[in-house]
This record gives sequence, structure tokens and C-alpha cells, in this order.
Amino acid sequence: MARIIILVTLAFILGVPFVAYRIKNAQAGGDGNPSPQDGVSQTLIIVTPHVEQIRAEFGTGFSAWHRKKYGAPVFVDWRVPGGTTEIIKLLDAQFAERLSAGQILPDGSCPPGTIDFDLMMGGGTFDHGRLRNGISTSVPGADGKLVRINVSMSVPPSPPFSQQVLDEVFGENSLGAGTLYQDNRTPEKPNDWQHWIGTACSGFGIVYNRDLMRELGLPADPAAFADLRDGRLAGLIALADPRQSGSVATAYDSILNQAAREGTLAAKAAGEPEAVGLQRGWNVGWATLRDLCANARYFSSSSTQPPTDVAQGDAAAGLAIDFYGRGQQQAVLAPGQDPQTGRVGYVEPAGTTYIDADPVSIIRGGPSPELSRRFVEYCMTIEAQALWQFEPRSPAARRRAGLEGAAASDLGPLEHRLRRLPIRRDMYVTSFDKFADKVDPFAAASKAKPLGWRDSMIMLMGCFGVDAADELREAWRVLRERRADKSVDAATLAKMEELFYSFPPHVMRDGSTVAFGPATARSIVADLKPLPPDKDGNLSKGESTRAQRIRAGYTEYFRATFREVSRLGRSASRPVANNAR
Repeated sequence: MARIIILVTLAFILGVPFVAYRIKNAQAGGDGNPSPQDGVSQTLIIVTPHVEQIRAEFGTGFSAWHRKKYGAPVFVDWRVPGGTTEIIKLLDAQFAERLSAGQILPDGSCPPGTIDFDLMMGGGTFDHGRLRNGISTSVPGADGKLVRINVSMSVPPSPPFSQQVLDEVFGENSLGAGTLYQDNRTPEKPNDWQHWIGTACSGFGIVYNRDLMRELGLPADPAAFADLRDGRLAGLIALADPRQSGSVATAYDSILNQAAREGTLAAKAAGEPEAVGLQRGWNVGWATLRDLCANARYFSSSSTQPPTDVAQGDAAAGLAIDFYGRGQQQAVLAPGQDPQTGRVGYVEPAGTTYIDADPVSIIRGGPSPELSRRFVEYCMTIEAQALWQFEPRSPAARRRAGLEGAAASDLGPLEHRLRRLPIRRDMYVTSFDKFADKVDPFAAASKAKPLGWRDSMIMLMGCFGVDAADELREAWRVLRERRADKSVDAATLAKMEELFYSFPPHVMRDGSTVAFGPATARSIVADLKPLPPDKDGNLSKGESTRAQRIRAGYTEYFRATFREVSRLGRSASRPVANNAR
């Protein structure tokens, strides 16, 4: 009897949240995303890094839109295995397994349901470009010998959207240095477009704690990424690991690209060769990233953690994706408080922020290709675009947002303020007054084009910023002390600076030594990739571990170099205050 009572009590405790959830949804008019248990026969499976609020609103919105246009609701089954990096790894592994099993033919043909997911939604254009570029592997040919093939993991909608439709939705296909949908058509490849289509504009900026910034004697509102290099922020910058988060890697890469652009523009204005300006920009960009890492409190595996820690006072500032920065800024506001005076601030430095399309891609071999195309169609509609910036519509959500008495729109999210930027250009003309954030990404986006340094940036930041973090922080502390100590001779300080910002040499396959720089970054990354298997499918001896050995050598280089900076500094003069800039 005692056991029965315990089980009944446990069932009651576990059941209360589910009952409350159903009641809440019924009071709010339902979530619009009925489950298969409710008799819905159509299911769409989307893999995504998006947060719960976005998933809820787009699941709700798409089901309602589909019911209205096609006569039936749809259950959206969201899968969240991790960030974009983890999602790409998951898809890579699944495609490799299906190819090796012969379920996907060398030409890419396969029946629906071969792959577990219909679409990937969220991440940046770089990550969706990786889906388009696909997977390379070796499969048995007609004669039994292994043949190297490449199969794209994404496919355009079938049929593709007409140019007229895309023009009506997007206007000019440009956003700063990028585009709003994929279009790589050439006379040789006339159908190479629409592998991904943008759903929102995604930027990044600085999230900061105004109270902590004032306590440190710094301006309460930083204006540029270079402001985070200040030594008073040592141990107080919250960063995410670029090896774990594709969106954050794009943010770091854009700092390099912008520095390079400014360097080349300055060189051109001074009548100097472009290569001189590019090298100067490389030096400035990498120095910014090095100092950011030196000031880092940690490197999280998720881009969602830094804004939360900044709001809680565990960090003074950090880099954040726009949604997370604005969302955290909103979360800590007192009723009626202006975001410009709240405890948490968020800023995207104008003209220097890379703003990217946040796309959706249809996965090759997904279970429901027709339903997938309809979801992409929905994402481009006014109804879907209004979800990103309009205020919530349910009475409860409007009360929480302090919007009681204000006229509610018939468009927009039901429960959540998403605070992302729509990708439809016409929304900024027709509906800008309804936006929660008065930001025009088409005016604010940086014109700096990606220069192909991203992979080298991820690799090097992982080595000097994360794996050699202890030695980096100590060298940074000593270097700041010596900078403030006027008795240190100039030669010693110059040597410390040179070592602190140096790069390891790279030994190429042919035995030649190459220095890292703007002209060599791509070739070094290419050199690190394993050679393809031979005709029998075997890797050359040592290929599987060569890149790991080189990266380990880089890390040891940085550790030894940072230790030498500390040694030089300690032997140069007496120490001064630890909060030296």
C-alpha cells in the first residue's frame, strides 16, 4: 500500500506541469502545433540550433499557415543536437554511412526518408554553404574499385522559386558583403542556386554590464570591439569557443575581415600598396583577437552562456549573437525601464559588424521534400517575418511586456518576443514602426568580405586562446605591468610585444617552412587537411594524425612563447599594480 501511495503521488507531481501546460495553451488559444497524438498526419522534422522560443513560434506559425493554405495542420518535430558545428558533424556522419551502405547513389539520388531530417534551420551562410558543398567520400565503382565522389547534403526546393518571387521577397540579393539567398549560377552550372534561403538577418555585437563597467573605471557603454582589449577587463570577458559554435566563429572572423578592409582602405588613401595595408590589417585584427582571449574569463561551448553571465555580473562584457544580447538586455529590465539605461546593454558597432543571412536548407533525402518546400515558402511570408520583430499577441504575453492597452497587431508571435531582424527588405519600409528594435541591418552591415581566413582563425584561437589559456593570461598580466613600468628598457618591451603577438612557423608537406600571414593562411589550412585515400581507399601513413600533431605543436609553441614573455618581464624590472592597462 505504501508503494502504491508513493507511485500515485509521484505520478501526480510529474503530471501537474503537463496539465498546467495544456491549460495555459488552451487559455492562450492553443500553440498551433498539434502533436501526432492529436490526429495530425503530417510531420516535418527540422534540425536546428535555435532556442525554444523560436521553435515554438515557428512551429505554431507554420502549422496555422499550412492549415489556412493547404487545409491541414502540421506537427513540426524539432531536433536540437547542439550548435551548428555539432549539427554539421551529425549530418556528415549520417551521409557518410548512407553513402557507404549504397543507400545514396554516387550521383546523389536517393528516396525520401534516406536521411532522418527534412530541413536545417539556423546557423550562418558559412554553415549552410558546407551543406551545399557536401561530403566527399570513396565508394565502390562499377568495377569494384573505390571512386572518390562528392554529394551535396542540401538540395534546392523542387521546383525552385522563380526569380520574380525572390525579387518580390528580397529585392536586391545583397546584405553588406553577403547575400540573402544562395546563387552561384554560371553558364556551366545554371541550376546552382537556392541551396539555402535566408530567413532572418543575424548580426553580433557586444553585450555588457553597465554597473561593472563603471566600477572598473571604463565607459559604461563600449562603442567598438577594440574597447574590450583594455587590460582592466582581464578575467572579465565572456567568450564562446570558435571550435564549438559556428555563429561565434563567424563573429571572430568578421573582426579580422573588417580590420583587413580598414587597413587596405587606409593604404589606398596613402598611396601605399594594397599588400601593405592587408598585412597591417592582419596584424591589427589578430592583436584584437589575442587581447580578447587574454582578457577572457572562459571559453564556453555555447554562444548562449556569455550574455547570461554578463547579466548576472559574472562577466563585464562579451561577444553575443544579436538575439541573445537583446534578449538578455530585455530580460533584466524593470517594468517601464528604458533598455538604454538598464543594467545590461547591447550594441552592434555601426559599419563594423558583419551581418549575415540566417538560412534554412532542405536536406537531401529527407522524409518530406514537398512539405519542406512549403516551410521555406512560409519563412519568406509576411506572417513568418513578423514573428521576428513584432510584439507578442496573447493577452498574458502583452501583460508581461507592459503592453496592456496598446493596440495589438494581427501578425507577430503569440507568446515570445524574438527580437531578430527580418530579412524581407520591404518590412523596413512598411512595418518598421511595429519593430521592437529600430535597427536596419541593410544600413548597418559591414562591407568587409570574408577573406578565407576563418579556418586558420578557428585553429589558431583554439591553440593560443583556449589550449594555452593559463600561459596567455599570465603573459598578458606581466606584459601590462611592463608597459606601465617606465623603467623597462624599450628593447626588452619590444621583444615581449613581438613574442606575445607572434605566430608559430608551419612546416609544409614538402618540408618548406611558411610563416602565417594574409597570403599564406589559406594554403596552410589546405596543407593541414589529410590527403585523399589511394585507389584502394587507404590513407597515406600518418595522414589521420598529422593535423593533430601539428596543432599540438602550435599549442606548445604558444605556451613556450607566453612563458618566455613572462620570464622577460619578471627579469626586466620590479612589478607594478596588477590592474595596469
